[in-house]
Amino acid sequence: MYFVQSVSRFDKDYKGLKKKFQKLNKDIDPLLCDLEKGEFPGEPIPKIHRFANTVYKARCAIKSANIGELGGLRVIYLVQETTIYLLAIYFKGERENMTQKEISEIISSSGL
Repeated sequence: MYFVQSVSRFDKDYKGLKKKFQKLNKDIDPLLCDLEKGEFPGEPIPKIHRFANTVYKARCAIKSANIGELGGLRVIYLVQETTIYLLAIYFKGERENMTQKEISEIISSSGL
């Protein structure tokens, strides 16, 4: 079993999205359950300094707004031993992919 913890950047992003999608918690619950069970959905993000193959980008549908996985949410997370850190969440309809540099900065500023 894994412990899932969010960093301040994720919390800030989540709060902003929650205003737009009131049932956001229901939309990401399946992902959080998978992470707690030790399943790592999504694709590894390569070339993140010191964290090769442990940073992932997962897609989530926004069922409450009838938006599928392709146009829905992106959750960036880091796996370290038995802890999973939720780094960032964003709506694909509002921004393109996060750069590796942005992700590295989130990791550094979170003290990981």
